[in-house]
Amino acid sequence: MGTASSVIKGIEGCVSSGAKIINMSLGGGPDSKMFDGMFEDAYDKGILTFAASGNVGLDQDDYPASYPHVVSV
Repeated sequence: MGTASSVIKGIEGCVSSGAKIINMSLGGGPDSKMFDGMFEDAYDKGILTFAASGNVGLDQDDYPASYPHVVSV
């Protein structure tokens, strides 16, 4: 388990350090305009983001993998 604030800090740290790839093995969060905007901003800065599409076998959207600027794996 983690917190939204720790994910935000991680994304911000990747962006500010000049990362070109962000890889996250997390999911299950709700759809959020704030997070969607963060991933879009990262994409616009040339950062490719990957996120787990889900590990529990449910047929539903999982976030952050379901955001349009994140590659779902």
